Amino acid sequence: MSINLDCNISPILKLKMINNQEKVVGLVKEKAQMIVTLPDINEFSIDLLMAIQTSLNNIECFIITASERESINKVIEHYHLPKSIVSLDFKKFADSFDLNNVQDKIQKSLIMIDKNCQIARKTIL
Repeated sequence: MSINLDCNISPILKLKMINNQEKVVGLVKEKAQMIVTLPDINEFSIDLLMAIQTSLNNIECFIITASERESINKVIEHYHLPKSIVSLDFKKFADSFDLNNVQDKIQKSLIMIDKNCQIARKTIL
């Protein structure tokens, strides 16, 4: 395990997924983690789906949203997303990763956490 001193260490968070499963972000794992935060789940796109599907074997993916369950369920159904990657724990996540916006939701972002719990990339979109 090598630590890059230029990268920040990720906070450790337990997130509840839409299917009620609990997952942890920010722990040392066998896979890197990709987290996409969407204030509105309807911003999900085919391009994002392709990136997730291409990466699923190598990267643990999460989608954190502030949308209503009805909208989330429609997007999950339309794109055939696993419910185990979508979470509504946006307030806890936004606070921990400094992604709060003025509407008390979450900013749109892409966060990559490497296998060593370091934030390799954090981009506000």
